[in-house]
Amino acid sequence: NVSASQRLAMTSLAVRGNPRFTVSAIEAESSGQRRNYTFDTLTALKQSCPGVSFSLICGSDIQHQKWYRFEGIMELVEALYVVYRPGDDAASMADAVRANVGGNEALFAKYHWIQTDGIAISSTMIRNLVCSGRSLRYLLPDAVADYIYSQGLYKPS
Repeated sequence: NVSASQRLAMTSLAVRGNPRFTVSAIEAESSGQRRNYTFDTLTALKQSCPGVSFSLICGSDIQHQKWYRFEGIMELVEALYVVYRPGDDAASMADAVRANVGGNEALFAKYHWIQTDGIAISSTMIRNLVCSGRSLRYLLPDAVADYIYSQGLYKPS
């Protein structure tokens, strides 16, 4: 298992040097007390940073997710940016999202799709590569890959 503090460290390493990103420890600080839900994290962020607008970035698998208090999440964010993965069909994704929001056009309007030419990558893929002893080069920032190896993360038990 990877601890909340290790996840926080990897996130900090991933965005180090990019002034457009800030890493918050809100989830890491509360992880031992209860289950972390996106709704609770956004609520805490809104309370600690009044007047700041927040957006979420997620993968296209969002259409398959059953998030706790999803409509509440959508009320708390200005936008939800969905990054297409290779092989995604834009039309069917839009139809699935429209169905998920129950035809609520105000919620649907908060969705923004981002087309990339990136590679198909997932956290499961990263864990499997580490378990099989294969390289993470070009898949993660070098500092994050080095951290995973130095901490012995994702090794088979």
